[in-house]
Amino acid sequence: VALDDDGNVVVAMEAERINHDHRRAVPKDFDKMAECNPAEAIWIAMSHSEAHEILAALNDPLEGEPRVEKTYSENSPADRFQFDTPGCTGMFTLEQVRDMLDDRE
Repeated sequence: VALDDDGNVVVAMEAERINHDHRRAVPKDFDKMAECNPAEAIWIAMSHSEAHEILAALNDPLEGEPRVEKTYSENSPADRFQFDTPGCTGMFTLEQVRDMLDDRE
C-alpha cells in the first residue's frame, strides 16, 4: 500500500497467483482492498492468462455478487483493463510492470 500523510490508503496493490482456490481468494482480496477505498487498486498477475483468470473470478465469484461487471476479450492485454471500483482500478502482468520499470531507467 501507499499511504498519504494522514495514514489513509491511497494506492493498494495485490500480486495474485492462481491456485486451486482463486475463485474464492480473488474476490476476498478485492473486498479487502475495496474496504480501504483507495484512489488506485492495482492487481498484478503472473501472466496474460492469469490476468484473465483473475478477471473471470471477479466477474463470476463462487460466492456473492460479481465484483466487476466489465469483461474483456481473451486477446486484450491486462494493462488495457480499466475499472472504476475501489477494489480494482487496473491490472498488469508482471512482465508489463517490468517493462514500465525498464522504461523509467
